[in-house]
Amino acid sequence: MNRYPTRNGIAIPPTELDLPDSRWAFDRGKFKNNHHSHFTSRMFGRSALLMAVRDLERHQHDMMVDVHEWLHDNYAPPKPPTDIQAALEVIDAFENGENFKIYNNYRREYYTEPIPEGYASSLIRDYRLGAYLISLPYLQDAPQPQP
Repeated sequence: MNRYPTRNGIAIPPTELDLPDSRWAFDRGKFKNNHHSHFTSRMFGRSALLMAVRDLERHQHDMMVDVHEWLHDNYAPPKPPTDIQAALEVIDAFENGENFKIYNNYRREYYTEPIPEGYASSLIRDYRLGAYLISLPYLQDAPQPQP
């Protein structure tokens, strides 16, 4: 079984894979489900940062159930990104105004939540990414880490 492919430590979208066509003509409801490009929840739930990457809306895709099952039968989970790769991915999503996509077990539905500015700023500070990202507008007044 091949490992799910990544680019710079981040799982690629399933649209870039050579997936089979669905055997179902219906494109709705019970024939679709949500694919996390960064699977499994156990592997990515080991740290808050990896869980944040997993929960980014850009890494979740509606898929036909039969194709989704085929994907998981034919690909092993991707190797998790490094902390730096994960932090840069969350910061990039924040810069682009993207959201987290989170499942509500009680309502049995997904909802989106904006990435908090404070979270992105704390990643920059904690991983000393200021040198990479100093030109970002939300950092203009933020204190920079001292060497």
